[in-house]
Amino acid sequence: MSHTDRTVSRVNARMIREDEMMGLQVRFVGIVKQRKPGAVVLGSSDGEDVEVKTTNPSSYQDQDIVEVVGTVNTDLSIKEDMPHTSFSQGFDLANYEKLLALSTKYKSLFFA
Repeated sequence: MSHTDRTVSRVNARMIREDEMMGLQVRFVGIVKQRKPGAVVLGSSDGEDVEVKTTNPSSYQDQDIVEVVGTVNTDLSIKEDMPHTSFSQGFDLANYEKLLALSTKYKSLFFA
């Protein structure tokens, strides 16, 4: 199955932890809380933190809201698979969390 043949799930920190996402590619949106060598820490829409392994942590700006597409590691961090996307400062993580809840409840409306 190629990358274009499957859906990449939108997830929050809880979903990564509880939904057996290890080894799967996901889309994760969060606010940049910390940069460190080889990684950044993002605050999830559900209030928890997730570490993203990246080769370019300096490309992340403090307090930016970003979307990362990556693969979930066994330690429940995410390995960035492609460059992140920055969202505008007006992006509302609380509304995004509601979208995640709706997309889980009404999968047939969000996924083919």
